[in-house]
Amino acid sequence: MASTLTVDSIVGRASSTDVHIPGHVIGFAQSAHAVQQAITSGTFASLGLSVSYTNKSATSLILVEYHIPVELYDGGSNSEVIGETALYDGGSSVGTTFQTITTMHNMLRSGQSLYSRYIQTAGDTNAHTWTVYGRVSGGVDTCTFFRYNLNGYITVKEIAQ
Repeated sequence: MASTLTVDSIVGRASSTDVHIPGHVIGFAQSAHAVQQAITSGTFASLGLSVSYTNKSATSLILVEYHIPVELYDGGSNSEVIGETALYDGGSSVGTTFQTITTMHNMLRSGQSLYSRYIQTAGDTNAHTWTVYGRVSGGVDTCTFFRYNLNGYITVKEIAQ
């Protein structure tokens, strides 16, 4: 037997301003950045790609994803180049979120798109700013982020639990 449920609106409890349906996205923010930045240091530096968002519920999951066009250059040394990114919340790394991009030995240049994602429990209802940092193995090697000033994106989604 089939049933049909028809409603004109869903109203949250009097004590709540939002309806939280587990598994649904209840908040979203996105930012783009396109300023080419060549990194030659083995120390993480901000790439300028960041997004700010205020959590609606401390029990939600927060999904942060980023996509960046990159190019690695080995400086003619015929060595493998390793570029890395890390996600920071405020001024602190959020853990093991490193995404490694690598050229092959004897390959002068290698271009690619980098994609990474991170999931955490919100834990609070505060404002957060997530920023992508990058570094390279160093020496004469270079990792160029946002190559040719192409857009990179960072997105945050809050998922109700």
